Amino acid sequence: MELNTYQVSRHYSEIDGLQKARMLTYSATAKGNGSLLAVTSTTCNAVETESCLLPDTPYKRAKDIITLLFENGFEPSIWIDVLGELDIRYIMLEKNQPQAG
Repeated sequence: MELNTYQVSRHYSEIDGLQKARMLTYSATAKGNGSLLAVTSTTCNAVETESCLLPDTPYKRAKDIITLLFENGFEPSIWIDVLGELDIRYIMLEKNQPQAG
């Protein structure tokens, strides 16, 4: 069985008083006729992950969605709203609060 996964990461540097250093990772995985999307924010102190199933979205389209999220740097707290604005049906699977990394 072939596993189709697309993953991209964006690194942010520490800017004193303006932004914490972190890495945002976006991924899409083929899941039956749909796709699984995940966004993870990793800092030196915590890891926060959110994931959802897009039961009606083919993997090729899910890769486009991940590219959109990546290019616009959408955070875990915002990206689900983007899916709603695009009228993409999703089922939330995981929403972790920040945990020690």
